Amino acid sequence: MNMETMKSVILVILIALSLVLTAGLWNYQPSSEFVEEGAEVIDTTQLDGEENDLVSLVEPEQFVFHERGSSYSYEDPAEKTAMYDRMKQWELLNVDETPEQPSFDEDSHVVEAIFSEELPLKVLANIFTVSTGELSETQVFNRLFFIHGHDDNSSSFYQVLAVDSTDDVAPAKLRATIDGDYGSQLFNELEDKNDLIEQIALDGSISLLGNSEIESTIYLHKGRVAYPEEVLQTTPIPLVPIQNDLFPPNAVVSSSSIDGHRRLATTDRRLDVLDNETRLKYEYMIPNRANPSPLLEYDLLTRSINDVNNHVGWTNTFYLDSISSTMEKATYRMHFNGLPILSSETDVEIMSMKYEQGYIQEYIRPLVSFERYPYDNMSTDELASGEEVREFLTSTDKYNSEEVEGVKIGYQLKEQRPNLAYSLFPGWFVKLSGSWVPLEMEELSQNEEVS
Repeated sequence: MNMETMKSVILVILIALSLVLTAGLWNYQPSSEFVEEGAEVIDTTQLDGEENDLVSLVEPEQFVFHERGSSYSYEDPAEKTAMYDRMKQWELLNVDETPEQPSFDEDSHVVEAIFSEELPLKVLANIFTVSTGELSETQVFNRLFFIHGHDDNSSSFYQVLAVDSTDDVAPAKLRATIDGDYGSQLFNELEDKNDLIEQIALDGSISLLGNSEIESTIYLHKGRVAYPEEVLQTTPIPLVPIQNDLFPPNAVVSSSSIDGHRRLATTDRRLDVLDNETRLKYEYMIPNRANPSPLLEYDLLTRSINDVNNHVGWTNTFYLDSISSTMEKATYRMHFNGLPILSSETDVEIMSMKYEQGYIQEYIRPLVSFERYPYDNMSTDELASGEEVREFLTSTDKYNSEEVEGVKIGYQLKEQRPNLAYSLFPGWFVKLSGSWVPLEMEELSQNEEVS
C-alpha cells in the first residue's frame, strides 16, 4: 500500500470515529443533568389556579343557633357560606378590647360562629368593617357569639363577642355591637328553620345558656344526614412555574432521581416530586436564624397566602386548617362539597408552608388538581346520627373521651389505582392528638347507601 492510499484510509477512519463520537455526545443522557432555569421553555411563574384572600380562607366551619335550650346548624354547607358572605358586609361598632366576661340570659337568642383554629383579633378587621384603630395581633379568638337581647327599656340590641374558648379565666377578648339590620339577617334564620337541623352537644349540655361559662362545645347533627360519594379525576399541575417562583432567577438546577422520585436542586435548595408526581416538597436547606423573632400569626397568615398567590396556586378549594407562630407554620386543607377531606394515604389534600425569619423554609403542596368525574351513578351515604355517635363514644373503651379534641363529618380520599382517579367517601372522624382519623364504630353501621 503506497503512502497516498494509507493517508486516505486513515482519513476515512478518523472521519468515521468523529461521526461516532458526535452521535454519542448528542445521545448521551447524564444521571444528573444541569439546566439553566432561564432556559426552560416555560418561563412563567403562574399556575392555572386562583388567587385568594385571608377572609375567604378563614370561613367559619359552623354556625350554631341557640333558642330556648335547643340548638341548630345549617344542613347545607352552601347556606353557611352564604351567611358568611353577608357577614363580610357588616360593621362592628363600639369596639371594646377589654370587655367584662359574658353572662347569658336564658331568654337570649345566641348564635355561635365556630372557626377551625385560633385567629388573631386583627383578622376581624378583614372580615368586618371595624370602627376603631388596629386590633391586637397577640390576642386570639376561635368563636364569635352574636347575642340578641333587650335593655331595661325593652329596646332590642345586637352584640358580638370574640371569644377564645380555650381560655378558662377570661375567654372574652372583644365586645362590639352591630346594626339591627345586620343582626336580623342572622337571627331571622331561627324563624322558620327551613335551612337548619337540630344539634346536640357531645358532652350532653349546652353550657353557654343560663350561665357565664363558655367552653369548646362540640356540636353534632342530632339526626342522620346524607352526603354523596364522589369519583374525582386528576389534572397534573405543571412543575416549572412553581420551580421558577421558588428558585432564584438564572439558578443552575440539577435534576436527579432519589429513592425513586425526581429531585431538582441547587446548592442550597431542593424540590422533590413525590408519590407518583402528585405532591411536591420544597426545602431551603440553610437555616435562617440570625433573628430569633418568629412571625406572629397574622403575618404568618398573610405571608403564606401571598406566597401561594405569587404563583396563582390555589388550584382547589382550601381553608385554613392550623397555624402556629411557634413552628412558623400555616397549613391549609382541601374541601369538597363543603366538607373537609380529613384522610388520605399521602396527604395530597394538604398544603403547608413553614418559615424562618419571613422566608419559606418548607413548602408542601399537591401537584394535581381534582375535578368531579362526570358520571350518572352517584351514590349517597346516610351517616350514623349524632346521637348514635355520642352514645358510642361515651360507651366504648376504644376512645378516651378526655382525649377527643373534635368530632365531625368529612371525606376520606382513596386512590383508584392505576388510573389516577380517586374516590371520596363521607364519614364521621375523630381528632386525637392533633390528627383526624376515621371513627371506627364496630357496634354501629357507619353509613348506609341510600341511592
